[in-house]
Amino acid sequence: MLSVKWTSLLSVLLVAAALADPAASSLVKRAKKIDAGGDTKAAAGTQIVLDTIFSTAWNYSTGDFPEKSINLTNGDAIIGIDVHDNRALQQMIGAGCGITDSASIALQAVKQANRDQYDELMRTFFDQSPEWAIEKGGAGLNIVRSPIGASDFATSVYSYDDTADDSPDTSLSLFTIDRAPKMWQTHMDIQKINARVKRMWAPWSPPDWMKYNGTVGSGQMIGGQLQPKYYDVYAKYLARSMQAIKQKLGSSPWQLSIQNEPMYLPDKYPGNKINATDAATIGGYTRQYLDAYGLKDVTLTAYDHNWDHAEYPTKVFDSTKAFDSVSWHCYGGDPSAQDDFNKAFPGRTTIMSECTRITQNNEEPWSNLRKSASQFLTEAIEHGTQAVVLWNCALTVDENGFTTPHLPNVCSNCAAPALLPQAMTGNAKIQSQTQPPSRRSGVTTDKSKASGKGPFGTHILPAYVPPGGPIDTHGKFRLTSDFSVLAHLSRAIRPRNREEQWAVRVGASTTEEANDFPDGERIKVQAYRTSIGSDGKRRWSLTLLQKHDHFLSGVYNDVTATIKFRGMVANVTLPVGLHTLTWVA
Repeated sequence: MLSVKWTSLLSVLLVAAALADPAASSLVKRAKKIDAGGDTKAAAGTQIVLDTIFSTAWNYSTGDFPEKSINLTNGDAIIGIDVHDNRALQQMIGAGCGITDSASIALQAVKQANRDQYDELMRTFFDQSPEWAIEKGGAGLNIVRSPIGASDFATSVYSYDDTADDSPDTSLSLFTIDRAPKMWQTHMDIQKINARVKRMWAPWSPPDWMKYNGTVGSGQMIGGQLQPKYYDVYAKYLARSMQAIKQKLGSSPWQLSIQNEPMYLPDKYPGNKINATDAATIGGYTRQYLDAYGLKDVTLTAYDHNWDHAEYPTKVFDSTKAFDSVSWHCYGGDPSAQDDFNKAFPGRTTIMSECTRITQNNEEPWSNLRKSASQFLTEAIEHGTQAVVLWNCALTVDENGFTTPHLPNVCSNCAAPALLPQAMTGNAKIQSQTQPPSRRSGVTTDKSKASGKGPFGTHILPAYVPPGGPIDTHGKFRLTSDFSVLAHLSRAIRPRNREEQWAVRVGASTTEEANDFPDGERIKVQAYRTSIGSDGKRRWSLTLLQKHDHFLSGVYNDVTATIKFRGMVANVTLPVGLHTLTWVA
């Protein structure tokens, strides 16, 4: 793995997913440390210690593949990686996932049924101590995102100010956030583990009485649009929500979106379309109310939607100074769309605020891991993203891979970082399994297959079956590709103690970039540095996606990465998968 120009000690920590092990209590496993002999003649002050390799193989198998990589240059391909350590790029902020009604219902059911498993799962997600976030391979997440009122992942349609007959309540006399008690309990449990967690909030719809042209029989939260005469009241409603949440949880929200996915109006769950001009107006009102309520530290984020309407946030920022950041979703367009906004408004915070994959059609684990790591950990970050937040933290899953709970006829096979077997949650009802994935989720499927015209011959997409067999519905929670993506990013960028800061991305390039491969580079990489002490030393981290899998054809070849850093070289031979490497210099 190491050339003779690197130091005498290598401590390798392999963390590989255990989906192939039906008896495993968690997807994350820990392997022994390995000492590798290197050049003991290196001059003092020039020695570099490669501390850890944190790995998730393509099939989530456990094993000792790093042992086979030590001091070798035997990959199917040899690819050069240059770390440009003097190029300071964006400040990183963190990684996280969504605490929705659905996630909270599932998690609180586990808490009631098995407190030990609940504590293990929550610490695997949010505990940043070395025991959990390093030794046990946890994610150490620091961001959660939640809806204001109902989203598609809820069990009923509601807002924080409902009236019995849709009559206006412009004084907000009926305002309450207590319709979602399990969500508040989940937030409180997270806060006990990580008191510095950042919270993002977004409404899927205003209260029904603020809208017109809604779906008959649903109130007006499904369909319809906010009436302009209520823009000011809606802004007050949002600010009141932040005020009440601060009182409930004892700490200020970090970020508020005025509308989730403002360019899309769903017909199965709450939504609302707002154009950029009106978003700027509402944002201005909201900022005034937040400031008046003593919530100047709550930031406003614009857009909160896909890359395929990239002009939207630029128009908002051109019209008002109320917003602090821009948030993007993954369901349409390309991460390069972020560039125009970043050029127009340099230095503004940029968040990847939502994405979810599907559990079925054999995309989990490797196809999803490959896609997400490429799209988020390399491309989105390459175009200025500072934090990656995926959708539901956890969902209940049945033996066929269908996930619940949610509103009727929305995504029934959306993945989550943690999938909780029904035996853990006691969930009594699974929503219809005959619906194709939700269009709002951006889940793309071959329509011929979904309609039963293709080789699958069924209206239900085939369930994902892990290498070790069907999902054990009586077992413990399973962590997915979503978890792996978040865990790798978090390990690369988060501080290890209170004296450290979040990492800054630095430059990195590969010899692959000069070639025109039909499937893109076989290795994709990002590099980070973290100041860790008064002596000027820094932790350096690489997230490295090795995807030399011959177009997902089932052939998986090792690659040797020749890493160059400050005139020194390390040869690291790694299998197909996602890897995070760290060292101190």
